[in-house]
Amino acid sequence: MEQQKVKPMKERKGAQGHRKVKTGCRTCKVRHKKCDEGKPACSQCIAAGWPCDLIDSFIPIPGAPPHRIRTLPQPPSSIVWGATTLDPVDVWNFEYFRVVYVRKITLYLRSKLWEKLMLEAAPAERFILDGAVAIGALSRNLVPSKVSRRPVSMPGHPSGFSLHKYNLAMQELRKRLNSDSKSLEAALLGTLIFIPFELEQGRVDAARAHLDSALAILNGANGSLINDSQMRTDMAHVLNAFSDLDLQRLGMPQECPLAGLPALPSRFESINEARDSLNAINGVMNSVLQKWTHEGANLHPCPLPGLLQDLSALWSHLESWRKVFDTSDLREALGGKSEACALSLLMVYEVICITTLAFPSANETAYDAHLSRFVHITQLAKELMDTGDVGRVAALESASDPQFDLAVVQPLSFVAYKCRDPGIRRMAVCMLEKTKMGGFYNTQMQVKAANWVINTEERGATHHVLSNYVREEDRLSDLRLDVDAGAESCRVSAWRRDTDGQLCEVSDVVYAN
Repeated sequence: MEQQKVKPMKERKGAQGHRKVKTGCRTCKVRHKKCDEGKPACSQCIAAGWPCDLIDSFIPIPGAPPHRIRTLPQPPSSIVWGATTLDPVDVWNFEYFRVVYVRKITLYLRSKLWEKLMLEAAPAERFILDGAVAIGALSRNLVPSKVSRRPVSMPGHPSGFSLHKYNLAMQELRKRLNSDSKSLEAALLGTLIFIPFELEQGRVDAARAHLDSALAILNGANGSLINDSQMRTDMAHVLNAFSDLDLQRLGMPQECPLAGLPALPSRFESINEARDSLNAINGVMNSVLQKWTHEGANLHPCPLPGLLQDLSALWSHLESWRKVFDTSDLREALGGKSEACALSLLMVYEVICITTLAFPSANETAYDAHLSRFVHITQLAKELMDTGDVGRVAALESASDPQFDLAVVQPLSFVAYKCRDPGIRRMAVCMLEKTKMGGFYNTQMQVKAANWVINTEERGATHHVLSNYVREEDRLSDLRLDVDAGAESCRVSAWRRDTDGQLCEVSDVVYAN
């Protein structure tokens, strides 16, 4: 019998070290569509008008155009904090005003007189201080919307907080003018802080009304009653500079925001120096995002080259800041409340990184790529809150300590709203419950608002079988918190897309108790 020939079995080759199966973009997954993984965006997303997350991951472009690096202004004297009582949240907003916003006005007016008048008056005049905090909070916490061209507040920041501070400033000025110490100087100083706030709100007519009334006082018969001739000259120069400008330009995005990037030292000598430089980078990020949103970059299916170049330069500076911070060993060199401030700075740093990297996409799924950064924020919060250090605990509970900014509520709220991992976002809410804040940042209202967002997104939602994340169509964007501090209530509203891709608003009212 003829022996049958047996074919030798082919040796099975192992994995070749590269992906053989095309899994498609995340947007097609949640829409249950077959993805062709086209570059730079798949055909399914382009045809349906959805942003394709194949372009979500930000890849820095080499050879970004050079930009000028600026030197930060010197911090104010400790007299500012000794003469006034500032809430820890207000300290950060005032410092943002001092480091970032005054530069913007200086560029527009081409003079440092406005900065000089405001910063010199802040220690003595409460209405100037409150006005500066209002402007700092407004300009620091407003970011471009992912669904419209209207700016929205950062997660965790109540939308009415800045207006509340502005109203307090007007009340303080009214008291001052009705007291025995009333003066024309105070009235004119008030208009100089009110004009920029109205312009930031987009109320050009209100800003012009403030300007006209100030010019009427200065040029009228009462103008000669101002005792300080140098102050009168400086005020006249600033008011005339405002009147010579197109006021609407102040509300427009800066043309070259990268010029605001700060020069970084080889090491930070103090926590305040690190905070000021991070504030400056935060300001540049806001300006870059505003500039490209104004130019409609979020309406394009692919990021524009100029946008990627700006983000590349910004990202490079963020990485450099972190290297300098780590080299400075601030956490090891400091103790108690100063170390707590260093931890809170790192939390804010992570928020800026996530916001920068997720901006090129209008899709909420862009945040899913940054889970490790969300986790790091919760780890920093845990280290900050779970401590036996008496000095640090006292700093957390203080309502007037100028050396510590309670920058915990907003980063944790950011995690609760933007991280769709069920476990991590709930961990952030648990950390929020350990804070002790009142007024507009009432802890209980913040916790209730965060839980409302989580429940609204996850109630009846179908999670992705691999990631367990909420599907894109179930996610909320452009969250708004309208707080009534007196009633201890908060109206929470947001937008989501329905099955047809149309935006619809959802809202509810939560109470602190």
